[in-house]
Amino acid sequence: MIRSILAIKTKAYIFQTLETNPRLQGHHFFTTETTKTIKENIFRRGINYTKDGKRIWNKRWFRKIVRVGRVLGLCAAVWAGGYQLGTLSVAQDPQTFYRNLMRQTLLNCECNSVVEINESEPLVSSLYVNGRTPTIVLKDEQTQTYSKVMATHPGHPMWVSAIHSQRVFHRIKEAAHDFAVGMIEEIKRKQSAAEREGNGDGDVNVNEEVNHVSEFGKHIEWLSIDTHEAELEHWLLMERQLRDDWKLVITDNLVPNAFVNAMLPRRVFINVGLLNHFCKNDDQLAAVLGHELSHVLLSHSENQMYVNLAQNALVAALVSMLDFTGLFGFLFELGAFSNIFTYTNAAFSRADETAADHLGEYLATMACFKPEAAVDVWENAEAFELLMNDGEARKESLLDSHPMSTDRATYMEDICLPVLVKLYQDCNCKNKGNEHCVGWGRVTQELESGL
Repeated sequence: MIRSILAIKTKAYIFQTLETNPRLQGHHFFTTETTKTIKENIFRRGINYTKDGKRIWNKRWFRKIVRVGRVLGLCAAVWAGGYQLGTLSVAQDPQTFYRNLMRQTLLNCECNSVVEINESEPLVSSLYVNGRTPTIVLKDEQTQTYSKVMATHPGHPMWVSAIHSQRVFHRIKEAAHDFAVGMIEEIKRKQSAAEREGNGDGDVNVNEEVNHVSEFGKHIEWLSIDTHEAELEHWLLMERQLRDDWKLVITDNLVPNAFVNAMLPRRVFINVGLLNHFCKNDDQLAAVLGHELSHVLLSHSENQMYVNLAQNALVAALVSMLDFTGLFGFLFELGAFSNIFTYTNAAFSRADETAADHLGEYLATMACFKPEAAVDVWENAEAFELLMNDGEARKESLLDSHPMSTDRATYMEDICLPVLVKLYQDCNCKNKGNEHCVGWGRVTQELESGL
């Protein structure tokens, strides 16, 4: 079949050559009878030959565009089908879906025991919760599920870590809620001013109002604020989520880490190793928890999913255009794409981490935690890296998903601290104890009705 198609294309090329080069028609290889036979053969096999080779559908670049369009359309159809199936599976049995996802997340953490606690659950000084005995969930090695519940004492390291994290996170979340409210007010103010400017109502102060920087905006000049409706919907969603109760999941993993999972909303995972090595007090823990909550506020996980989706579609489009010669060339090209995307994803990840560092410490300062503690966190991280590498500093690489600890400490000290220290002083945090700064107010009655 392939040989027959190639033969037909070759004859078509010969015929086109004869048409464009009359001098060759007298050659014994290119007689009139031969060209007539070729032309009849082409028509008989269903190839639509035309003397006008300049038709757009005969152009090679046009055929490649059509091919790319077909591939991208197929990718879109597959994505839409997968999205619908995923939505259906969650809608039919959401509890099982989230339970399985939670189990897989904990298995990936390689932890053997877990404590899950609500961030707003009332606590007493004896570390008992609502008068009941503290419990820890253990992993069943046979079924690989977290179902065994074991009673423990209040001084157990897991429960001490849970209480410590809960005390800090509750204040961070309250500050994040105020931040979301401030963002909503700022976006609505800008939208209203822009709408008045577009209507041309003759107010000479409208242009000044559009370019005016509010008291809230002065503290977040480093954060770009879009006035699109999608941006407003995002912060309205964040405000609603921050009104709900969140869960803290404490694991016995000794690796110093904390993370959030976009597929498991309103949950923050904290390893015990984080409190052992990086965070020695509430102020330092606040910097890390603010960092993780900032990933949620800035939609970093969701954005990374969309980037991966776009990369996969791009690979499919390029593969449809390129002419691979053999299996080796095919694997080489795919490997090249993978390496390129690994470098680009790492660069985006480092940028996201820096943005989360900045906003996270801003939230911690709003919650009246000392902003200088963020520098101490990354100095502790650097000391831990030296300890794990036998005194040898970690070498920077383009494949690193996180910036160097020294760079993060320098960024916090040189860029963030001058502004955050002033914010800490303006909030009069020293005289507020465990309260948090509400300089831009709670939800006003007007905003509350709009939510």
